Amino acid sequence: LDEIRALSWKGIPNQYRGTVYQLLMGFLPCEKERRDSVLLERKRAYQDIKRERLQRPQEEKHKDFQNLLQRDLPRILTVHNPDISHIISSVLSLFNFTRGVPYNSTGMSIHFPLLQAAYIQRILERYGNQCIGIDEISKFLEMKLPPEDLEELEAEFFWCLSISFDSLKAQGSYSENNRCDQSFILKLLKQVDNILHDQDPELTEHLIDQGVFSRMYLFSWLAAAFSHSFPLALVFRFWDSMMSESKTNGISLELLVFICAAIVLSCSAELKQQTPESIFDYINELGVSVTIDQSEEILAQAYLLMNSTGTAAF
Repeated sequence: LDEIRALSWKGIPNQYRGTVYQLLMGFLPCEKERRDSVLLERKRAYQDIKRERLQRPQEEKHKDFQNLLQRDLPRILTVHNPDISHIISSVLSLFNFTRGVPYNSTGMSIHFPLLQAAYIQRILERYGNQCIGIDEISKFLEMKLPPEDLEELEAEFFWCLSISFDSLKAQGSYSENNRCDQSFILKLLKQVDNILHDQDPELTEHLIDQGVFSRMYLFSWLAAAFSHSFPLALVFRFWDSMMSESKTNGISLELLVFICAAIVLSCSAELKQQTPESIFDYINELGVSVTIDQSEEILAQAYLLMNSTGTAAF
């Protein structure tokens, strides 16, 4: 597993990412010969939970959760595939039933890359490596899978969501009552601010002079781990490294902080040239202007920052 972590830091091929994420999370065993039996056991356990849910009357709080989810899904899904929407709706509703987690769009969508990675891997297994550019990887999510694949993906996503949720909760992202802890996100923002000030005080002063504060653009990066703000190829690239670095069977929020700081520092010269009229447009375009090649430089800088600053900054 340590070797898989080391390789994952450098980026995971699309045709293996779903499986590698599940290995790093501890959902799948490292022994390949055991994986089919584990997946079958998990699928049966998931079906048992679904049957239990159907046998119970739906409480008002579950109805409210479902109504909010159905209204919000078209907004928080970047690619609108009815099959993926159905999987997410079914899994989140069941997760609300089993764990009592209240609805929060950002708090839920932060886990979506786990399903997206697994879905794309299934597409490649079914149809081969399609001629789609790395910047168009989200097109895989528009393709269709047979019902048996969708059924398996639904069960896998439920268990991976459970592991990912517990991992983020252990790092402070969720409160004891399973709500998204906004104060924790503000703490992460403060950590990014401190890194930026230490590394480039001139940039920090310029942004403040222009009326730009980190919460205006970093909040969504941190709260959803880039999934709302960056193209899918970049989200996966950052997630590959964050998954490899985590010690809690999910993404590393510590590395997330340093990646955010590295992104801003990577365009320091350009930011310092922006006027009050142009700076917000420039910042809003950061998510789509960063290239895959630049992401490698950003990750390298994030790694150096993390190791030179140390975990005390986090």
